Amino acid sequence: MAWIHRCRALHLMSPSPIIHLTRSQGGHLVAVAREDGELSVWDSSERLIQLVNLPNAALHIRKIAFVSDDTAIVAICLDGYAHVFSITSSLTLVNSFPSGGGAIWDVAVRGSFCAFACEDGSVKIFDTTENFSLVSVLKGSKKRLLACCWSHPESDGRVDVWASSYDKKIFGWGNLPLSSTSTRHPGGRVGVMPISHMNLDSGFIWSLVATSRGEVVGGDSQGAITVWDQGTCTIIQRIKKHQSDITTICITDDETTLFSAGVDNVIIKYRLVVVNRKNEDTKKWVYSASSYSHTHDIRALSLSKDNLKMYTGGVDTLLLVHTLSNFGSQGGVAPYYPFPPNVPVAVAREGGARVCLVQYPNHLELWKLASNDAPSSALEDLPSGYPLKVTSAPQILVRIECEFESDIVCSAISPEAEYLAVSDSTTTKVYSLTFPETPTPTTSSSHTLEAPRVRRVTSASTGDVLTFPPSQKLCLTRFGSLIQALTSGKISIRSLDKGKETVQFKRSQTSSAASPVTATDDESDDMEVDTAGTPVPLFSALVDSLYLSDDGKWLVVGHGHSSISIYNMDKLVLHSVLPVFDHLHVATAVHPHGAMLVVALANNSFWLYDIEDKQISESSSALSRALPPKLQESSDSVQGITFDPSPAAASTILLYGNTFILHVDTATTKYSYVTDYKPILHCSYLDPSELLVVERPWDSVLKGLPQPFYRK
Repeated sequence: MAWIHRCRALHLMSPSPIIHLTRSQGGHLVAVAREDGELSVWDSSERLIQLVNLPNAALHIRKIAFVSDDTAIVAICLDGYAHVFSITSSLTLVNSFPSGGGAIWDVAVRGSFCAFACEDGSVKIFDTTENFSLVSVLKGSKKRLLACCWSHPESDGRVDVWASSYDKKIFGWGNLPLSSTSTRHPGGRVGVMPISHMNLDSGFIWSLVATSRGEVVGGDSQGAITVWDQGTCTIIQRIKKHQSDITTICITDDETTLFSAGVDNVIIKYRLVVVNRKNEDTKKWVYSASSYSHTHDIRALSLSKDNLKMYTGGVDTLLLVHTLSNFGSQGGVAPYYPFPPNVPVAVAREGGARVCLVQYPNHLELWKLASNDAPSSALEDLPSGYPLKVTSAPQILVRIECEFESDIVCSAISPEAEYLAVSDSTTTKVYSLTFPETPTPTTSSSHTLEAPRVRRVTSASTGDVLTFPPSQKLCLTRFGSLIQALTSGKISIRSLDKGKETVQFKRSQTSSAASPVTATDDESDDMEVDTAGTPVPLFSALVDSLYLSDDGKWLVVGHGHSSISIYNMDKLVLHSVLPVFDHLHVATAVHPHGAMLVVALANNSFWLYDIEDKQISESSSALSRALPPKLQESSDSVQGITFDPSPAAASTILLYGNTFILHVDTATTKYSYVTDYKPILHCSYLDPSELLVVERPWDSVLKGLPQPFYRK
């Protein structure tokens, strides 16, 4: 394997608590909103795979919901505005509008209609097909509404919408003419249910759900689940198992299992049972099991479409997936760390640079990585995988304030640390780096490398500062070229000397060919070529990976986690397109010893593609069959691929995730599965047989969180 250069000193990524999460109406997507405004969309077909991420929407989001046939997400805020983000355009903000009723506390979606529970005591209903036009205003209370839900489609139809208010009542409205032609129809209030029961102390209802049996179930601030009969507007059951507020509840489609969670960081499962009283059978909810998988407040629960899994999140920042058949057991929970798959860490290693670029929301940092200063003879005596003792800590060189209008989306550094590029949602900037001395890893002076001079790159002809369109992904070559994955999905290559675009690769979304397509040498610079397969329809414009081979010859572009194109950078033409795999691809990389592309998939298998021959390697099937069972059983997915540059390691591949490192010897079909380092944010080789492993110690993340609920 390698000697491990373990780095835990970089002050990377302070995850934000999950404020809400929800499943798409179609079922295969999960959206997550965090307290700092971050939005992300995940594919749940197999393991959870993050498809697209908006680092900071600059909003104080209350809740989110899928709308417009799962092509967009609406985020409601307490400032009284709702914001719509297009999933098809990588979560681009496409609409913002006021509720007309002050702060929005809850959102519920049915078909093309969105119901907002508002501060002024009304429910506002908007039609998503008519650019969120207001179609109904339901007056209920003069106090704020805290939660709302649609009635069950199979109920008696008397009530359409339910909402709980701050004055401890639940209101129901019916006979709603839900169409854009009945703008601002007031609806008819057909029911008012008291939250209090007899002389019991009642709380505020934070979450509501309606059943097909004509019941409304609510979780309140006293830790109780209350069930009301819609027909009589009376309480029929109250069960108290939580020690503090219930913030969220959900119910399975067959309505036999109910889950609740809240501030006391426990998820409680209830079963619906038949109770015989006075020779009459009645159905009651009874306690079944508990899960203490979260350490802090739980903000959201959401069931998978098949009701076999449940997604949960809260203040401890973890996204957890519960297997409901094993609910309550330790083995029934799969944690997903709050780090994006493309963690903003990049290393410049050529020429002995050993410089690390770290991306933050509003600035960049350059760090000089420590050197081991051990002679090669001493390293040869170390066992493989031995933690390497470095002689000094990482040294921060410079902090670069990028002065963008919004948060940074992506960044890159050139192989020899001569340039760095950075983009937000509006523009891309390029900086030149001039070091006072050349880093040389064989001398002790490399430890005292001085801060570089950082300047914006200017046009050689006019002297003007160069700015470029915004990017999804960035790459810098050793030859002074900038490669951009534009927001449209096109690939642009620019010469930093001239500042002009030299070629742009357009991507067609209409082809369904099953074999690679080759571009001819005489195609124009501004060319359009067909690509094999169909990407995930919602993400056809998303460039999920942009990888340039070490020799600068091959550019690999992944679209929508399903379509992969390879470009010949010597000829600036499309070389081939890979056949579509049965699973989403999650990482790609080209081996430095031979033109072999490694593609990791969502099921934790990987395939080898011979770039020169334009075909899948014959050894791929044998390697996939020999994968370690632990890797297949892990909920963690591959995050990245790296290679040992040593000629002696020409047959080896290293794949890594947040919780594992997998070393593969393709010549012997042998694997080494390591779980000693976690959470892993980045892995790459600094030198032959020296592997950099960047970690974010989880205990340091927990120290930055508020104190959890004190359990009596």
